[in-house]
Amino acid sequence: MAATGDLLSALLLGIVSGFIGSILVAGPISVLVLSRIAQHHDREGWSLAAGAAVAEGTYAALAGLGAKLLVGLEGMLATGGRALGALLVLALGLMLVRPTHLPGAPPKPRVQRAGRGFWLGFMIAAVNPALAAGWAAAIAALVSWGLLSGGHLSAMAFGLGVSVGVISWFTLAILGLRNVREKIRPTTALRVRHAAGMVLILIGAALALKMLAVELL
Repeated sequence: MAATGDLLSALLLGIVSGFIGSILVAGPISVLVLSRIAQHHDREGWSLAAGAAVAEGTYAALAGLGAKLLVGLEGMLATGGRALGALLVLALGLMLVRPTHLPGAPPKPRVQRAGRGFWLGFMIAAVNPALAAGWAAAIAALVSWGLLSGGHLSAMAFGLGVSVGVISWFTLAILGLRNVREKIRPTTALRVRHAAGMVLILIGAALALKMLAVELL
C-alpha cells in the first residue's frame, strides 16, 4: 500500500508540476500551438502539444532516475542543443511570416499532418537543454522536501504525470481559443500568424545570442 501511495503521489505531483510549469513558461511551443489552432489546424496544434509533453515527461523521468545522469546529458547537449534549437525556432518563425498565398488568390488547402507535428513538438522541447537543468533542479527540491521518493518507479510515475500536466494545460488553452476563434476574421488570423512568426524569430535570435555569449565567455 505504501508503494502504491508513493506512486500515486508521484503521479499527482508530476501532473501539478507539469501543469503549473506550462503556465509559467510560455516558449516557442506555446506560440506555435496557439498559432496553429487560430488557423484551424487543430490536428497539428494538438500533436505539437503532445510531442512537447512527451519530451518534458521524459526529461522529468530522467531527472528522477538520476540528476547526475541528466546533468551529464545536459553537458553533451549544451552546445549542439542550443544551436539546433535556435535554428529550428528561427526557421519556424520564418515559415510563419512568409506569405501563404499570392495576394488576391484563394489560399491553397493545406494537408494537416499530425505525425509531423508530434515529432516537431518533441524535437523543439528535446533540444532545449534548459529543460534538463530545470527538471533536475525541481526533482532535487522535491526530494529534499520529502515530497518525492528517490525510487525508479516513482521517477517514471512523476515523468508520466508531467506529460499529463503539460498536455492538460494545452488542452484548456486550445479549447479556450477554439471557443473564440470563430469570431476572429481571416485577416486577423493572418496577423496573428505573422505576429507569432515574429515572436519565434525574436526567441530564436535571443537563443542564438545567448549561445554565443556562453561560448565566448
